[in-house]
Amino acid sequence: MRPIKSNIPLQQAGVYKLDCDCGLSYIGQTKRSIGTRVKEHVSDVRNRRASKSAVCEHALDKPGHYIRFDKPQILAREDRYIPRLIREAIEIKKHPNFNREDGWNLSNTWDPLLKNMKSHVRDHTAGPQDTVSAFCRHPERYARQLRNRWR
Repeated sequence: MRPIKSNIPLQQAGVYKLDCDCGLSYIGQTKRSIGTRVKEHVSDVRNRRASKSAVCEHALDKPGHYIRFDKPQILAREDRYIPRLIREAIEIKKHPNFNREDGWNLSNTWDPLLKNMKSHVRDHTAGPQDTVSAFCRHPERYARQLRNRWR
């Protein structure tokens, strides 16, 4: 019998990664529970709804690939919308993926920082939220400044 706490991370909002045996991953974010979102991906594959899901599109276009729906990786637990979008975009830039979109439009200024951080993240020295908070002390304020600049 598994401990009760083992499913708690999947019941939270955040950024997650689904690995495929081809070496690519899908990076996603959700405000609902990560477990619920993963179940939706499974349903999309089962019902062949490629238009709804990049995960389904990859599974249908690449027969024989095995997507690890049973082992979603939680990259960050985050309830706040803007920090969650920023974290998703950072993770998309960091991992080889089959995402259709790059997520939040990050400036190329981030590229050297992310390249430098890859080694730190691989050895798990950074905590789940450290990628955003290390470089962006106030992600909401940063997002607000960007929106004001675009107006």
